[in-house]
Amino acid sequence: MSISKDLTTHLRAIFFEANWTSVCLKEQLQDISCVEINKKVNDLNTILALTKPIGYYKARVLEVFNDIN
Repeated sequence: MSISKDLTTHLRAIFFEANWTSVCLKEQLQDISCVEINKKVNDLNTILALTKPIGYYKARVLEVFNDIN
């Protein structure tokens, strides 16, 4: 298997399937309301604050893949 195919498979698993973290982000977050995403509990981070770096990472990876082609 090629490196690009391996990376694609891995990234798809992270966002859309059960993966090494045993969590499918799409499945876990799809039914959460905007109110719940932004709700702060005590001094803990919100769900939005916790997931924002994941979106940033995904955007940077896509930029790299686009530059390769």
